[in-house]
Amino acid sequence: MIYTKEVLDRETQSYYWLTVYAHDSAAVPRSSFVDVLIEVDDVNDNQPQTAQPVYHPTVSEGSREHTEVIHLQAFDHDMANGALTYDITSGNPQGFFAINRTTGSSSHLLISQTTYTGQTNTSYMTNVYRAFKDKT
Repeated sequence: MIYTKEVLDRETQSYYWLTVYAHDSAAVPRSSFVDVLIEVDDVNDNQPQTAQPVYHPTVSEGSREHTEVIHLQAFDHDMANGALTYDITSGNPQGFFAINRTTGSSSHLLISQTTYTGQTNTSYMTNVYRAFKDKT
C-alpha cells in the first residue's frame, strides 16, 4: 500500500511519479520495477482573490446609464471550482450600480437605471462578493 505521509497541495504539485521496486527473499532473488503516477485532486481550499484589496474608482456626476466604472479582476488558485461569479453585497441601496455576474475572472461595474446626480451623495462604498460557481 502507498500512503501519504504529509498533506498534499495540488497548487504546489499536481502529480507525483513514483518507481516501486518489488523483490523476493529467495537465495537467488527476483525483482521488478513498476512506475506509479499519482495525480493530486484539487479541492476548494483557496479563497478567490482580487488583484487589489480595495479599489477607488471615480465616475463623473451626471454619467449616463451603463457607464463603465471599474473593471475588476479576480482569480482563484483552485483548478476544479468552475467560473467565478460576482454579486454586489452592500453599499448600493438605491441600486445605482450593477455588476455582470458571469464574466468569469473579470467583471464590469456599471451605473444602473438611475442617473447619479451627485446632489444627495458624493460617494458610494460597495462590496463585491466573489465566489466560485460549482461545476456540477
